[in-house]
Amino acid sequence: MRFLTGIFLSIFLCGALSAQDVRVESSFEPSIMHAGETGIYRFTVSKQESGRNVMAFRGFDIDFSAIRGIPGLQVSYLGPSQNVSIINSQTMVSVSHQFRVRADEAGEFTLPAFPITLDGKSYTVPAATLKVLARSQAAVAAAGQSMQMELILPRDKIYVGESLPVQIRLYIRRDIQVSHLGSEVPVKIGDAFAVSDFSDPAQRQVERNGEIYQEVVWQAVVTPYKAGDYPLVFQEDVYAYAPEQNRGRSRDPFESIFNRIGMRDVQKVSLYTNQDEDLKVLDLPAEGRPADFSGAVGIFRTSQPTVDPTKAQVGEPMTLSFNIEGSGNFDRFSPPVAADSQGWRVYNPEETFAPTDRYRYQGRMTYNYVIIPRDESVTETPEVTFNYFNPDTEKYVELKLPPRPVTITPPPPGQRPNIPPPTTANQPATSTASRHPELLPIKTTVTAWGQSMRPLFLSPWFLGAQVVPLGVLVGLALTRRRHNRLLTDPRYAREVRARKLLKPRLAAARKAATSGDHAAFYAEAQRVIQCAVGRLVDQTSEALLADEIDALLTARSVDPAIRKQTQDFLHAGDALKFGGLKRADIDLPREMSRLETLATQLMKLS
Repeated sequence: MRFLTGIFLSIFLCGALSAQDVRVESSFEPSIMHAGETGIYRFTVSKQESGRNVMAFRGFDIDFSAIRGIPGLQVSYLGPSQNVSIINSQTMVSVSHQFRVRADEAGEFTLPAFPITLDGKSYTVPAATLKVLARSQAAVAAAGQSMQMELILPRDKIYVGESLPVQIRLYIRRDIQVSHLGSEVPVKIGDAFAVSDFSDPAQRQVERNGEIYQEVVWQAVVTPYKAGDYPLVFQEDVYAYAPEQNRGRSRDPFESIFNRIGMRDVQKVSLYTNQDEDLKVLDLPAEGRPADFSGAVGIFRTSQPTVDPTKAQVGEPMTLSFNIEGSGNFDRFSPPVAADSQGWRVYNPEETFAPTDRYRYQGRMTYNYVIIPRDESVTETPEVTFNYFNPDTEKYVELKLPPRPVTITPPPPGQRPNIPPPTTANQPATSTASRHPELLPIKTTVTAWGQSMRPLFLSPWFLGAQVVPLGVLVGLALTRRRHNRLLTDPRYAREVRARKLLKPRLAAARKAATSGDHAAFYAEAQRVIQCAVGRLVDQTSEALLADEIDALLTARSVDPAIRKQTQDFLHAGDALKFGGLKRADIDLPREMSRLETLATQLMKLS
């Protein structure tokens, strides 16, 4: 159930709580609305304690049957939000759970009190009442039309991992005087989507239903974490001056002066994007998916590759370069795959991304591959293939970058074994006169010709010398056996490749943690997990998505704690990038230790 999933994934409160320290509140926002409009029901659990040690609840149990069983009131769970503030060494921790509510008929709806259990102790969420007015009540309805907020989506469905541009539009009627907004940008409610940085707001005056409004538009990019139907709701608080005509005449002579200089009452109005239907999030289709799928979702094009230099000797490095341009999830896909070639050694590319917008949704990715020719027989560079999923056509697209012609020459003399030419019959014979005597003169005195009369073949160094060729033969046999096993046993080959890649991945993560580069650390952490889990299946590890990894771990009955930790690492990079996680809250050395332990546990799976 989405209700329970959101709760278990995101509740962060203090440990060691006592009943008298916990405060539970509930409310509707707004508490009065019109039939057919959408509001928010929220209950909040908060705790204040001394110190800065904030831990998670060890147990949290909620019965939602009371919330879902109100006739005439539609209720759907949006997700949690949490807040931690520290003032004068006092830590206030609170968690709120939001529900979208809507009633199509006028009336008064009361959500009764219901129990929750925190760390084995029972608490009660108090009752809350919502008053829904009929649309015929024009006075209230007119006030409700003074401010509105809308979410503009390019389409009503999105794929897991896809980056989708959206607009949030705020409309304020011209006669409404605004003091300020509650936040510089709208706040996302729920945990099913990651959101990029927002654009600077654009403002203009527009006409709607015969009225003139001030329109404020923010743009952003959203990326879903998982498949399913989820609401995408944003909130913005508007603080507006109370209308002067609604204020009674006061006997205070100073009040009129304060009104004239702008010191009127300020009212807070909470606005929500009115999305009646949940956004459908789809898994990428399995049909037609390339075995080496890069994970790219969007619309892309490639440039013609170039090679520098075009002429080289065997063993000299060359650089193969090309660009990928377009719009999509540039931060989430793997580099294109270079075709295996016996004549080349290809290294992982250097990547450089040049965004053309602030969301990193559009731009150009440049790849530079270092390639080294093995022999002079090669005449062209390796073929490179890039694939992606086009969400508009709902099909996979494969782009092949053609090879470039090159000229490879042999290496200079001395860099290969130099075998002397054999002796021929035409070679002149050595002069007899220059030859040394064939017999040595007879010795007339005894001299020490050696230390021992022991036969040569019994000497230790002689026996040791015979072991060397034997060791070489054994080593060659083992190497040959390992090579054959790599060719015939895919599972063993994946295991060897994973162990070979895991060490540099962990080293790169450790380097990022030491330098305090949060984004690089979580990117490497994701690759470590893909590498450790990808060896279990016949699929490119870099293309594994979070849901696929979780399914593999579930099928092997992996401890839920390990599965949760795995998902936390996979989603942390996006949460950090799109604002769900703050760098100040992250202890990178501790995260590195957790990653090493997790990698060891995942490598033990079979």
